[in-house]
Amino acid sequence: MRARLRFRVRRPVALAVSAVVAAAGVVAISAPTATADPVYPSADQVAGAKRAVTDAAATVSGLEASLAVASSRLEALQTQVQIAAEAYDAAQVELQQRTQAANAAAASARAAVAAAEQAQDDVGQLAVDSYYDGQGLGGLEVLMGASTPAELLNSAASYRIANTVIEQTFERARASRVVAGVMQRQAAAALAQQQAAAARLEQARQNAEAKASAAQAEAGTIAAERSRMITQLASLRQTSVRLETERQDGIAAERRRRAEQARAAAAKRAAEAAAKAAAKAAAEQAAADRRAAEQRAEAERRRREREKANQGSSGGGGSSSGGSSGGSGSASGGSGGSSGGSGGSSGGSGGGSGGGTSTGGSGGTAQGSSSAGQAAANWARSQLGKDYEWGADGPSTYDCSGLTLRAWQRGGVSLPHSSRMQYDVTRHVSYSSLRPGDLIFYGYGSDPSTIHHVGIYIGGGQMVEAPYTGAQVRVASIWRSGMMPFAGRP
Repeated sequence: MRARLRFRVRRPVALAVSAVVAAAGVVAISAPTATADPVYPSADQVAGAKRAVTDAAATVSGLEASLAVASSRLEALQTQVQIAAEAYDAAQVELQQRTQAANAAAASARAAVAAAEQAQDDVGQLAVDSYYDGQGLGGLEVLMGASTPAELLNSAASYRIANTVIEQTFERARASRVVAGVMQRQAAAALAQQQAAAARLEQARQNAEAKASAAQAEAGTIAAERSRMITQLASLRQTSVRLETERQDGIAAERRRRAEQARAAAAKRAAEAAAKAAAKAAAEQAAADRRAAEQRAEAERRRREREKANQGSSGGGGSSSGGSSGGSGSASGGSGGSSGGSGGSSGGSGGGSGGGTSTGGSGGTAQGSSSAGQAAANWARSQLGKDYEWGADGPSTYDCSGLTLRAWQRGGVSLPHSSRMQYDVTRHVSYSSLRPGDLIFYGYGSDPSTIHHVGIYIGGGQMVEAPYTGAQVRVASIWRSGMMPFAGRP
C-alpha cells in the first residue's frame, strides 16, 4: 500500500521534470537565433524607399493637377457649346424675321400685280366703251360734228374731259406696272435673303451639333480619365476608390468655390468700374452742358451790352434817347429771361444724365413690373431639373435664352430666342439695383456682340439657368467671369 502511494507521488514529478527538460530543449534550440546579428535595411534599400515615396507623391500631385486640367477642358468645351447654341438661336430668329419679311413682300407684290392687271383692264374697257359709243378718239371728228357754236363748245369740253380720263387711265396702268415690277423685285430680294438665312441656320445647326457631339465625346473621355486617375490615387494612398472619389469630388467642389469667389470679386470690380465709368461720363456730360449754357449766357450778355452801347451812341434828343433807353431796358429784361431759360435747360440736361446713370442708361425699354419679374423668377424655379437642349424653349427641355423667354412670357413680356438679342431689347440696370426677374448676361470683354449665355435672377446673388449640354436647369451664383457690365430688365 505504501509502495503504491510512492508511485502516485513520483508520476507528477516526472511529468514536471519532462516539461522542464522540454522547455530547456526549446531554449537550447532557439538560443543560437537570439544571439545572431540583427537584420536591417541597407542604405540602398532606404534610398529606394525614399525615392518610391517621393515618386508616389509626385505621381499624386501630377494626377491631381491632371484632374484640374480635365475640369478646365470640360468647362471650355461647355462654353464653346454655349457660343454655338447662341449662334444657332440668333440664326433661327433671323430666319423667322426674313420669312416674315419675304411673306409680306410677296403679298405686296401680288397686290401690286393685281392692281396693274386691273388698271390694264380699265384701259381695255375704256377703248371698248369709246368704240361702242361712237366717239372716236380723234378731236377733229368731235369738232366737225357740231352744228352750232354752243354745240361746238360743249363738244370741245366733252372731248377734253374724255381725253383727260383716257390719259389718267393710261397713266394709272403705266404706274401700276412700274409699282408691280418694283414689288416683285423686292419680293425676290426678300426671298433670296430668306434662303440665305435658312442656309446660315443650317450651318449654325451643323456647327452646334458638332460642338455638342465633340463636348459629349470629350466629356466621356474626361470621365474615363478621371476614373482611371482616381483608381490610381486610391492605390497610391492605400484607400478605397469610393473614398478617393469622395475626396476628389470635395477637392473639385472646393476648387470651384474658390474660383467662383475669385470670379465674383472680379465681376463685382468690373461692374463697379463700369458703373463708375458711366457716372463719370454722365458727370462730364453734365459739366459740358453747364459750360455750354454759361457760354451762351455770357455771349447773350455781351450782345446786349453792345446793343445798349450802340443805341446810346446813336441817340439824338433827350426824349428820343430816353425812349430808346427804355426800349433797351425792356429788351435786356427779355434777354435776361432768355438766359434764365438757358440755365434751366442746363439743369434739365444734368437731371437727364443723372437718371441715365442710375439704371445704366442704355438698351431697350423695361416693360415688365416688379410683380411680373417675380412671376417670371418663380416660374423659372418650377423648371429646375429639366434637361438642357440647345435651340429648345420647352416644355421639357430648354437652352438658356429659351428658358428666359418662356419665364418672361409668364410676366406678359415677349422676348426673342437669343441671349444677345435679349440684351439688346432689355433696359440695362446696375447690379446694385437688381430685382427678381432681371436677366444676367455673359460674354467676353464686356462686348455685347460676344454674349453667349443668360440666366434669370431670383434674388440673393443667385439665378436660374439652363447651363450646357448634359446638365439640367439649376440654381447657380450670378458671379462668374464674363459678366456684362449691366443686367437686363425686360
